[in-house]
Amino acid sequence: MGKRKRTARAKETTNPEQSESRKSQSMEDTPLALKAGYAYVSLEGTAIEAISQQEQPVDVIPPHYIQNRIRRDGHVWHHVTVINPRELPTALEAIGIEYDKKKKYHLVRALVDYLLREFGDANLWEPPEDLGLAYAEHDGTKAYYHVLHWPFGHRIRNRLGLGPAFFHVTIGFDDKDVHGTYKGPGTLLCLSHPSFYTKHHYERLAELAPSYNNDYDFIKALVKQGLATHNFRIAMSLGWTYLRGINTQTHTYL
Repeated sequence: MGKRKRTARAKETTNPEQSESRKSQSMEDTPLALKAGYAYVSLEGTAIEAISQQEQPVDVIPPHYIQNRIRRDGHVWHHVTVINPRELPTALEAIGIEYDKKKKYHLVRALVDYLLREFGDANLWEPPEDLGLAYAEHDGTKAYYHVLHWPFGHRIRNRLGLGPAFFHVTIGFDDKDVHGTYKGPGTLLCLSHPSFYTKHHYERLAELAPSYNNDYDFIKALVKQGLATHNFRIAMSLGWTYLRGINTQTHTYL
């Protein structure tokens, strides 16, 4: 959706450590892979890397934000959190496994194996759709990320008794990542920053609005941007949803 790649992002893959080179070779033909973290489940693969490398019209992410993420993760690859550590006990209980803090990694591995049996090869799953670059601020720090539309991910979470979540790919952050705050489509730069706006992108977001009719922040941002860019028909249609005072607290903040 832009014209110029971020220089800092290109550097992520030009000088990887030897271990990351091996990982890159092993994943270069893997669009999607469900992975077991120490206490969480994530989605990785070349499809996620392609999202993280999307061109942007303006370079807005300081290089040290990206380096902070790499230091935290210990590698350059990006991921999508599917099940976070707080949700792990609930997810395990849903498949009949008792949670044991001392065996977290092995339990996460068992959970991933279960999901792959239930839903099949991750490479055959419906991939997430990139909705664009966004940012959030909380407790004095700021994070940039790509917001994702991923109905298949909601199916996975629903099978485990978990509610919908705001899926995203973290690109970088200042000092520390932002957690416990809204990272849904209402935070998209294209809805607040003129340099990121395109009519085609806005119309696509409006098409997806029925899937987010409980996301007050998103609907509000769509209406405001619609009025500002003279998309009056869409703005007025969405305005009725906005006026009903819908609630944002129906999704999990990953």
